[in-house]
Amino acid sequence: MKPLLYIGVGVPWQEGAGYLVRQNMFLEALAECVDLHLVLFNYDINAPRPHFPCDITPIEIFRHRSLSKAQQLFKDCFSPLPRWYRNYDLEKIQKPMTDLDLKRFPVIFSYRADYTYLAGVTQHPHLIIDVDDPEYLRRKGGFILRKNWQYDWRSRWDFKKMEVFERSLIKKAKMAFVCLKKDAIALNLPNLKVIPNTVAIPHSVDRHEKHDPTIIFVGNMSGGKNSPNNSGLVWFLEEVWPSICQQIPNCHFQLIGKISEVMIEFINPLPHVESLGFVDNLAPIYSSAWLSVAPIKYGTGTRIKILEALAHGCPVVTTPKGCEGIELINNEHIIESHEEQFTISCINILHNKVQRKQLSIAGHKFMLEHYSREKQHQKLVALFKDILFKPNPIDI
Repeated sequence: MKPLLYIGVGVPWQEGAGYLVRQNMFLEALAECVDLHLVLFNYDINAPRPHFPCDITPIEIFRHRSLSKAQQLFKDCFSPLPRWYRNYDLEKIQKPMTDLDLKRFPVIFSYRADYTYLAGVTQHPHLIIDVDDPEYLRRKGGFILRKNWQYDWRSRWDFKKMEVFERSLIKKAKMAFVCLKKDAIALNLPNLKVIPNTVAIPHSVDRHEKHDPTIIFVGNMSGGKNSPNNSGLVWFLEEVWPSICQQIPNCHFQLIGKISEVMIEFINPLPHVESLGFVDNLAPIYSSAWLSVAPIKYGTGTRIKILEALAHGCPVVTTPKGCEGIELINNEHIIESHEEQFTISCINILHNKVQRKQLSIAGHKFMLEHYSREKQHQKLVALFKDILFKPNPIDI
């Protein structure tokens, strides 16, 4: 089989966070088509090896010392790179790439624009890139929620730089993927293909709700309070949770996923709220919870937390932004609620066991039909074989 270099982040086969689930989806399919060599940022060398054969090269991120305010202002005005791509010691970062001898790999598959840039492969003649969520759209969503964002010209100029950078990178790639149709429409580039996120779905679900009402929130909470997950979570705990506690005093709220010290300090004084941290097997969590919430206010991409909850038959209450890009029917597969109605929606579903059961059955059925990892895997294998082995498909 042909050798292929994959550039990504973390330990994808352990999954958990959405960015790991998506990478593993691609890696499982690529492993059937090519000889894989993985270059992974933030890789835990003590992690278990994947079940598929591959070589792994860890890669670290190094930064230069901080710039002065005058230097920052100058670069904000005149550098073609957005501020998020600056101040990296690329020579140190890319040393492992130099040692690999990239000429050995006729194709490079890279995850996200930022890791493609840091690895130094933006000019590779046969680059396939999974954009996942366009970075400029993801960051911009949080930016415009801030007060007086219209007057922050430096950030607005940065978003334009980021858009130009991402579009240019995609244009140069032989093929690129995003997870949402709306992102493909926004970018409007001919070599862009929509590959939706999928999850492993049990063929049947066996729910055993806890005695006390239990709400769960699943996601990466390791960022600051303004990250997409944490900003929604803070809003829920400040605006929704007190009313739920008042009307359903024995209700519990569990947070599942990596969590920052900032968020730990925030939740410590709150009644009946606990963090379980990272959990290897989420199936028992979903099967025993009465409700999963995804109070997302901004961001892009498919919410893996919603797909996983539905796959395990756990009812979900989310915002319109949370279920964006997933063709769900409100009040049949999911409860979609605007902020002003979110509290009422949660309380109503906690009081209604029949509706919870109906949502559980309908959500699981929807996932089996539309977001099955098993079905997507076969499509991806066929796609990669077309790209890599049919006569001249990407001019290799």
